[in-house]
Amino acid sequence: MDEIRVTYTGLISLVLGIFSIVIGLGFNLIVTRNLSEVEYGTWGIIGGLIIYATILDPVITFWTTREIARNEESGKTAVFTGMVFSSIGLIIYFISAIILSYSTEVDQGIVFLGMILVPLMITNNVLAAITLGWKPQGFSFGRIVLGVVQIPLGILFVMMLDMGTAGVIYAVAIATLASIFYFIAYNRKKLRNSIQKKFIKKWIKFSWVSLYPNIGGTIRSLDVMVFSIITGSVIGIAFWTATQIIHSVISSSQLISAATYSKLLQGGDKEFIKENIRLLIYFAVLFTGITITFAEHGLFLLNPIYASAATIVVIMAVGDFMWIISNKLLIFVQGVDKVDMNKESTVQDYFKSSLINIPTIQLIHSIVYISSFTIVLLITFSSGNSNLEMLIYWSILILILEIPIVIYSIFIFHKKIRVKNDYRYILKYAFASAISFGGVHIIMKEFIEFNTEIIKFLPQVLVFVIISVLVYIGITYAIDNKTRLLVKSITKGVKN
Repeated sequence: MDEIRVTYTGLISLVLGIFSIVIGLGFNLIVTRNLSEVEYGTWGIIGGLIIYATILDPVITFWTTREIARNEESGKTAVFTGMVFSSIGLIIYFISAIILSYSTEVDQGIVFLGMILVPLMITNNVLAAITLGWKPQGFSFGRIVLGVVQIPLGILFVMMLDMGTAGVIYAVAIATLASIFYFIAYNRKKLRNSIQKKFIKKWIKFSWVSLYPNIGGTIRSLDVMVFSIITGSVIGIAFWTATQIIHSVISSSQLISAATYSKLLQGGDKEFIKENIRLLIYFAVLFTGITITFAEHGLFLLNPIYASAATIVVIMAVGDFMWIISNKLLIFVQGVDKVDMNKESTVQDYFKSSLINIPTIQLIHSIVYISSFTIVLLITFSSGNSNLEMLIYWSILILILEIPIVIYSIFIFHKKIRVKNDYRYILKYAFASAISFGGVHIIMKEFIEFNTEIIKFLPQVLVFVIISVLVYIGITYAIDNKTRLLVKSITKGVKN
């Protein structure tokens, strides 16, 4: 069994994740600066359709990560099954595209062109699941390969050939193919065994276990389609997609826990979770501070027309912080569940396990969310609210509904994983964040000039981002012993 070093792997994944954010920002700048609002909104719609098309992914990926972590050779079987499932994904995408195309102003031909991404995304997801099972840091390398290839292709198809949304599709498709080749090479050790029917039989037999957790997420992702159908426009989706690019920066903080789930699946002592949660909160607070402070600047960089949506980013940043904490705690709980290791486990045993209980809570949450969202949207739309106002109400609703999930995740985590943890460090990190980012926010108002030329505007923003991060690290280094130990260990590792 491959030994997984949680903190080491987490730090590598985090550094690579930050690097991939920078690369991804480069590609998104190319896209948002060269696509009209309608074209960019169409790209957001295609992203939503792909979520539906890949709904069957968990039948393979859910079990593959757990099996690979426990040294079962299901890798090649997973890739083969993923290719078979791609045909089903294409059918789902096609039907969804027909429904949506007749309800909005999107270009039907472009939406159908997005179908080429479905088999590529499914195959890439399966290979990523294999990677997460034995060398989680490899997942971050895959993201970098994807990002690095996207940029020159974006320049070619979107900027030089002016192909619009079609150019984005081609760029992402080819980059995803490059990522697939990388994962195949990286996981060649896990792809040597033959295709085995026993794994396919197990996945199909227990598909209800793997698919059930995905129902909530699929229902939740209907929000984009609901917004487009009710408003009959994709302009709002363009703004929403742009805000997601900025506040998604916070999600990179959870890469520090990239190896925790796999480590828990392997069994053994669970004391390492305490330190991992502390690191998760440390970096989540850091990235949340960056996102809130530079929300307007980030949107302005993407395209000045999106800068007015900064309030949405700020609201979503707080919601994302809560989601990261709750999501990771619930994943940790599922990581210690051993019901699937017992070949004699019955349906009743599964229904009593966290593999079903947690998704049930998430399903209820998603149903409440999409119902509330539809009602709020109908009310605000009929009242004549603008796209921006409706998006603000949308973000507030997400934030409010995230609160009960956070409370539940903390409760179930302490019930299932009995590790004592001192959460006073949260106050330290919040204090350091308020001082560093609050101070920079006040100061940079006097120095930063919003200039539409990226070459002039971006360097100004980067200087203040670096200053705020250094101040945050400096304050936490001074008041927190754990941070001092982390910095010293990283410094020592770099020297070695």
